[in-house]
Amino acid sequence: MFTCLKTRKPILFVLLTIMLLALTACSQLSGPAAEPAPAEEAEQAEAPAAEEAEAAPAEVEEAAPQAAADSASMDGEWANEDPAAPGVTRMSFRTDGSNVYVQMWTHCEEGECAWDEMGVPQANPLEVTWETPVAKNIQTITLLADGRLQVDEQLTFTDGSGRGDVGLTSYLIKQ
Repeated sequence: MFTCLKTRKPILFVLLTIMLLALTACSQLSGPAAEPAPAEEAEQAEAPAAEEAEAAPAEVEEAAPQAAADSASMDGEWANEDPAAPGVTRMSFRTDGSNVYVQMWTHCEEGECAWDEMGVPQANPLEVTWETPVAKNIQTITLLADGRLQVDEQLTFTDGSGRGDVGLTSYLIKQ
């Protein structure tokens, strides 16, 4: 399914990937809680007028990432906008008919490890499932209106270790 580019040690790669994802999840869980912004505090202190209540949903919609319409626009090479971030370092996409073929690279001991190419039906968002001997990684890949890719990962351990699920979101930019 995947191999390290230099050593071809898939088990080591899986373990390192799992450790990176687990460390990310732990740091997100133990980090300080975000304090509300002053504008949020003011909203909480005052009862909103009818006009403000109607305007609030529109503001939320504008702030949420918007998906672009055509998954064929994903074709090409993409890199994580934060090269030091855990998880996905880069991805490659090519469209052939009604399928999109995805290849992924992640951090590993040798620097970067390639996963095998997966074909999935063309859609936006794309749903890709990568299975390893110890875990199942389900990715939802969305082409955003701003031109970036949002990769939402849900890692579920299947090795009976009792480790909890790990979620991670990465943003990639076209190269």
